[in-house]
Amino acid sequence: IMMKNFTGPGGLSACKTTEHTELLASNSKVWAYEFAPSGGPGWFEVPGYVWGAGHAVGLPYLIPDRGNFAHNGSALGEDHQKLSSTMRAYWGNFIRTGDPNGEGQPEWSAYVSGEGPVMQLREADRSAPIPLAALRSAHHCDFWESLD
Repeated sequence: IMMKNFTGPGGLSACKTTEHTELLASNSKVWAYEFAPSGGPGWFEVPGYVWGAGHAVGLPYLIPDRGNFAHNGSALGEDHQKLSSTMRAYWGNFIRTGDPNGEGQPEWSAYVSGEGPVMQLREADRSAPIPLAALRSAHHCDFWESLD
C-alpha cells in the first residue's frame, strides 16, 4: 500500500510521477495525490515570488507544530490550516487503517491504472479527486513526454 505525491516544479515531475504510480499500482494498492495549494508559504520569502507547491513545502502542513521548518505550519492562514487538517486526517487514517478515507473527508478512491483518480489537495475545503487525464492535461504531459 502506497500514497504517491505529484508535487514538483512544472509538468515534468508530475508526468514522471504518473509513470511511477502506474508501476506501483500494478503491484499494490495506491492512493495518488497532488499537493496543489495556491499561494501557500514557501521555504523563505522572495519578494514577488509565489511558492505554490514545491518539493517538501507540504511538510509543515503535516507537522504544523514542528519549529524547524522555515515556515512553521502554525503560521499558515485559515484556508491553509484547513488543508493541514485535511492532510493530517488522511495520513492518520492511512496509518491506522491502510486507507486514507474517514468521516467528514472527501472520498479518496484507490488509484486505478490508466484512470486515477488523483486527489488534489488544495487549501480551504477545495480538495477533490480528479481523473488522471485531467492531471496529465494540466501538466502538459504529452508535450514533456514528446521530448524524451
